[in-house]
Amino acid sequence: MSEGLTESEKFVNSISERAFLNLWTHPNPIGKKGKELCDCLIVCGNHIVIISVKDIKYKDTGDEAGWKRWTKAAIDKSASQIWGAERWLDSSVEFTRHDGRKVELPPKEYRIVHRVSVSLGAQRRIPTKSGDLGYGIVHVCDEFSLGAIFGLLDTITDFVGFLSEV
Repeated sequence: MSEGLTESEKFVNSISERAFLNLWTHPNPIGKKGKELCDCLIVCGNHIVIISVKDIKYKDTGDEAGWKRWTKAAIDKSASQIWGAERWLDSSVEFTRHDGRKVELPPKEYRIVHRVSVSLGAQRRIPTKSGDLGYGIVHVCDEFSLGAIFGLLDTITDFVGFLSEV
């Protein structure tokens, strides 16, 4: 596991590695200009799952302001990172793992991209939004739904099938 992982990134990577994704999980891959591409990239067959993790503590303001601030910092910024990673991947045939190894991507014409935002910190006190957030469907998970998904789906085929169907 990469030394540069935050606690929330370690949480997501440990779930994916414990579940069924350890053979396909690449935490903190390197992208443009040697910077982190995303928090986790899963590549299996033609499927690419781009995961961005944001851990933002929700501050209840008693009105919608706190909810909007959290949504912008946790979900919208995560989605933005995902779309940036996807743009970079569209122009690449491979990427570099945090340990320096190169990983070949599937041919561009066969790629199936899934976008997952892991937005932590709201503790189920506000609703999360999934769907087309501007540049394609983003699946938004919190600490509870992420555990449930990986607890119920026990193969990579089940996982990408779930993302495709939802």
